[in-house]
Amino acid sequence: MRSSSFVRPAFAASIAFASFVICGQAAPVGQAPRPAKPAAQAPKPAKPAAQAAKPGTVNAEAIYKQRCQICHGPDGAGVLPGVASFPGGEWKHGSRVQDIDKVIRDGVPATTMTPFKGVLKPEEIAALAHYVRSFDKKLKPERSSRD
Repeated sequence: MRSSSFVRPAFAASIAFASFVICGQAAPVGQAPRPAKPAAQAPKPAKPAAQAAKPGTVNAEAIYKQRCQICHGPDGAGVLPGVASFPGGEWKHGSRVQDIDKVIRDGVPATTMTPFKGVLKPEEIAALAHYVRSFDKKLKPERSSRD
């Protein structure tokens, strides 16, 4: 019988790996990651570039539920050990929208936070950064540099 000191880390690693597979971020060894499946929505008419860049034109909540909730939970408090808890007020990489945008876009090396720059559009990442930041009620609202 294995000791519990081995089983717990192995279980946590299994959960982390499963979350990557479910989120579409992991691929078998030697294969490129699968592209994200588009959400089943009716096509929207083309919008001017300035309007498409505003975070309000993207459904950040739906993106969060599809891509982030598996690790960060429905309330942003974190589900897995070592995963950021947004309502907790501890922002390791900065609490400004641009800081959060960078973490979502580029990921965090040596953590389970993988980059989404090849999966999400820049306007989706910007909207998601605003949405994630809104979990921390202690922060004052911040306007986007694109507004």
